Amino acid sequence: EEPALLFADVPPLGHPFDVPPPLAASLTAADVCLWVDPLDGTKEFVMGNLASVSVLIGVALRDRPVAGVILQPFVGGAGGEVTYGAVGVGVFRDGVAVGAGAGPVVVEDVAYAPHAGTGGHDPVEQVVGVGGPPDTVVAMSGRHADDGGRLAVALGRIDPAPRVLPLNACGNKMLRVIRGEASAHLQGPGASRWDTCAGEALLLALGGVVTSLDGVPYQYTQDACYDNADGFVASMKPEVHSRLLEALRKR
Repeated sequence: EEPALLFADVPPLGHPFDVPPPLAASLTAADVCLWVDPLDGTKEFVMGNLASVSVLIGVALRDRPVAGVILQPFVGGAGGEVTYGAVGVGVFRDGVAVGAGAGPVVVEDVAYAPHAGTGGHDPVEQVVGVGGPPDTVVAMSGRHADDGGRLAVALGRIDPAPRVLPLNACGNKMLRVIRGEASAHLQGPGASRWDTCAGEALLLALGGVVTSLDGVPYQYTQDACYDNADGFVASMKPEVHSRLLEALRKR
């Protein structure tokens, strides 16, 4: 069957945009690699926490992220909710620009309560606000917030201590930073390049920073190591990123 026919029922993006000529000229097959996670948040999917599940599509150009799509298929209308963008273009949420230059944005800040004995989380409260929170909100796995590990120790070195937004699924946590609901996402070893490529591209498009816990950017190279073995920090503001890296460096 022809590829075009296979996707005939797939609706186009609600906000088509022009790719900048320099970027378009660079998009050759030899230099481009797609990093796809068709089901980010597998455990959340099994547990029924469908709002945490997403489909991640990242585009890397010469080993660095340049564009990304994060689809939340179980959020919003029948087609889900999609956040997409590219470096030099911007970031859009269902066709509406998001980010520092897009004006006040109404976001949802959801508190999560743990499932007894499962490590998962259920939304228990929803508060709608305007704009982003102060630079003291860190999205991370709740089990690492006070486990005495490197991430917990680093957060304890920051004064005043950041507020932890306990969440699961990498794409879900990246979205919180992209949308201004958290100032950073801390992740220990365990994620892979397909977990971070889309989110990193979107953060870079908004002026954010993503590195390993040691401050080294990851390379998205085909047929190379796919593990983010040194964890990562994803921040909207460079100054927040620097503060977190400083806390992580102290031994």
